[in-house]
Amino acid sequence: MSGNQASLYLELIPHMTNQLPYSVHICEYDHPIGDTIYLHWHPEAEFLYLKKGQLTVMADQEEIILNQGEAVFIPPNRLHKAKSLSKQQGHYQAFVFSPALIGASFQRPQFQKYVQPIWEPHIPCCHFRKTVGWQKQVIFYFNQLIKAAEQGEKEKREDWGIAVTGFAMVMWQLLYRNHISYFCQDSVRQRLSLQMEKVFSYVHSHHGEEIRLGKLADLAHLSESQFCRSFKQLTGMSPFTYLNRYRIMQSCRLLLQTDKKISEIGTLCGFNTISYFNREFLKIVSVSPSVYRRQGREEKGMYQIGKGDAKEQT
Repeated sequence: MSGNQASLYLELIPHMTNQLPYSVHICEYDHPIGDTIYLHWHPEAEFLYLKKGQLTVMADQEEIILNQGEAVFIPPNRLHKAKSLSKQQGHYQAFVFSPALIGASFQRPQFQKYVQPIWEPHIPCCHFRKTVGWQKQVIFYFNQLIKAAEQGEKEKREDWGIAVTGFAMVMWQLLYRNHISYFCQDSVRQRLSLQMEKVFSYVHSHHGEEIRLGKLADLAHLSESQFCRSFKQLTGMSPFTYLNRYRIMQSCRLLLQTDKKISEIGTLCGFNTISYFNREFLKIVSVSPSVYRRQGREEKGMYQIGKGDAKEQT
């Protein structure tokens, strides 16, 4: 994702606690095998810890099986959902935060090095297991973070947010050193990321319009064939697969946050016909737009710390 787009997302912070850009969600669930967290996305990053049960977490093209006591890091802007693999009761905890929480402590050059890479599409999720030393440390600090957030909610004191931020910083340092930096050392990916910066910015700004391959190739200063190869090398998908995925992500937001007609949402997101929109939506989300809207609104209740236990979306 381009630097301009990253800055844009740093300003859009819907997950807030005590004026800080994070939220904590705790959920106990008891239902048949199937969806526990329905397919959604948000511009924030997320740590998801499974305290009890077994989940399959799907984020874009990745699939991770979480066992009890394990966690996963999901970068920003990833379509993701989770399915229960057990009929037994389960319990998960999620820390959803804007990287602005981390980036606020850095000057611009440090931000570009330690935080900004997380928006790049080639940074994968990270699966934390207690059998790996540094991953076990992340899980430990995550549990300390949750305790600090719970104590802050119990005491109704904002200063517990300092502790939450501190634990988040330590977790990020471990994540950067052992995961993010590994994918930033690839000079080819770095070059491609810079080369595609204007492409991502253009797609995100003009996704509701007709976008031609030639225009994107020109922005990257490549021929169309070279552009397609380079784009897939960086993102793992073709330019128009990425474009349609982004359009569908925007349509998901409009389906849940507005009362616009489905046909109008399809048009606003760049689809010429309702049939094409429905077909692409079903391919990516696995349900129709109408079903997604209904299920999303039914499950929209968000149960944060102190608000009880229920099935929730994070």
